[in-house]
Amino acid sequence: MEERIVFSIFTLIIFVLWMGLLSIIKPEFMVKTTALNTLKKTPTKSQIRRYKLSGYFWLVAGIVLIIIIMFGGFEKIG
Repeated sequence: MEERIVFSIFTLIIFVLWMGLLSIIKPEFMVKTTALNTLKKTPTKSQIRRYKLSGYFWLVAGIVLIIIIMFGGFEKIG
């Protein structure tokens, strides 16, 4: 049970908080921290919209992954 909680916390931090919520709240920061930002331009509206959309995807994916981990879904698969 302890390893499930630890893995859920790592999943929460990486997928939900970093890739999910930060992309939704501050997409400009996510554009600046990617390798696509080689030309110091301001991000376009389409780039910001893409980062927000990917943030929602990672938020949902992270929550689903946490639910699977807490119910022991990976033990049943393997």
